[in-house]
Amino acid sequence: MHMRRGVERVVGLATALFMVAATTLHAQDAGSPTANLVLVGYGSASWGARTQGEFQNEFTASVSPVLLYDFGSDLLFEAELEFGLSGELTTTTLEYAQLDYMGFESVVLVAGKFLLPFGVFGERLHPTWINKLPTAPLLYGHAHGGVAEGSLLPVLSDAGGMFRWAQPTSSATRLDLSLYVTQGPKIVEDVAHDDGDTHAHDDGIASAYEIPAVGFGVSFSDNNTNKMLGGRFGLVHGGVFEAYVSAFHARYDPGNFLDYNGFSLSAEWRSGPFEIRSEGVFVQQEFEAESSFERLEQPGYYVQASRRFGGFEPVVRWDQLLDGKVNSEVVRPGRDGSFSSGPWASETERERQMKMLTVGPLAIAAVLLTAGPSSAQSSIIGEGARVYAQSCSRCHNLRSPTERNNRDWSTIVLHMRARGNLTKSEANAVRAFLQATNGIGDGPPASPPSQPQAQGDKKREENSGAARASGDGEDDLSEPLLANLRTYLAQQGSARGSAR
Repeated sequence: MHMRRGVERVVGLATALFMVAATTLHAQDAGSPTANLVLVGYGSASWGARTQGEFQNEFTASVSPVLLYDFGSDLLFEAELEFGLSGELTTTTLEYAQLDYMGFESVVLVAGKFLLPFGVFGERLHPTWINKLPTAPLLYGHAHGGVAEGSLLPVLSDAGGMFRWAQPTSSATRLDLSLYVTQGPKIVEDVAHDDGDTHAHDDGIASAYEIPAVGFGVSFSDNNTNKMLGGRFGLVHGGVFEAYVSAFHARYDPGNFLDYNGFSLSAEWRSGPFEIRSEGVFVQQEFEAESSFERLEQPGYYVQASRRFGGFEPVVRWDQLLDGKVNSEVVRPGRDGSFSSGPWASETERERQMKMLTVGPLAIAAVLLTAGPSSAQSSIIGEGARVYAQSCSRCHNLRSPTERNNRDWSTIVLHMRARGNLTKSEANAVRAFLQATNGIGDGPPASPPSQPQAQGDKKREENSGAARASGDGEDDLSEPLLANLRTYLAQQGSARGSAR
């Protein structure tokens, strides 16, 4: 739902989130052009009630198909569309459509329209299947690009190029850097509202200043010769702690005079079932007054905490927009601090079995290292288990390897590398881990076994040639290695269940 003007307090909100049936387009012929095409996605349906505002009680829904197509081990095209309800209209938004080149060990190059790495929420956490509350923080409006009224910024998405660099400094700590250049924002005369119509921008504020509305990603053609420059630098310590500083600078008017700047600090901390996320944003917008150039400055922040109890995770969030000021004069009143809470969806049994990786990756590595004769493969898979546990749980619940076959994981891991900014070695290790432990080879996804499969199991015999540590032609993984890993997963899942 779009953020609306005025002070609104959410008094009741229920959301049904669902993953769109993850459809994979399997080709009958491995050489078919669709052999490397994976179609996934997500959707949401929600109902909201407010004590103030024009639309106090309404339902809304959206669906977002995601397309992934790899051109080998180093090149991926990925795109996401969003179809949603807006008043009497159905809106269509191209959230991103980008080409990722990953031929380097520590560098990923991106071109196209992509989510900007400004802060953390917009790039990694805003999708409804990841966001643990049905609303976005007041910092960010629902609109992807464009103008998001009632918030500091939209979820930023723009066309351009990006350089991403990751450098592990130890087995658990890494440096993370993203730099980008894009078309940048531009003045938007008319703003789309939820009633399906467009209106001239108006803050509803009695002020001597007329401050233009600024939109991001609203056009693939630039309105001036200036480009938006930005970046984010962070320190990540395993799956426990991460902190980032972000900034961007642009000029948004046709004459290349008016600056638009953004700054962000964000931090996340996790320990066992506890998680805390926080982000602060400060925006500066220069505009032309009658006889001078003035600058609007406005900050905001949010803090979110959650604690998992078995299959449920209560979540609370406090967010606030402070007053926007020009020369100490309030010209854009802030939003009163709002308190949001709710339970997050329960995890499935497959997710629960995989979740234990966040507390025992080294134990898994030890099992793998001692389980079979292929020590080199075991080492790769053990490293993949560690990276998977530390990196992939930073955004969402860990997925079970049995959800996808080997071919799908090859494509999806490329997407994970671009999103999580992994090195090439780390991505290869994660791929080896997922492919070695899914138990289905190149066949269709199957439910995980309720108990370790016997070494003579017919299905494992049929797929043993496909369940390899990597696609480079190494020897097949030993059956004891796989059996021991599944036994460990099952034992840890049972222990966690009895502890609840």
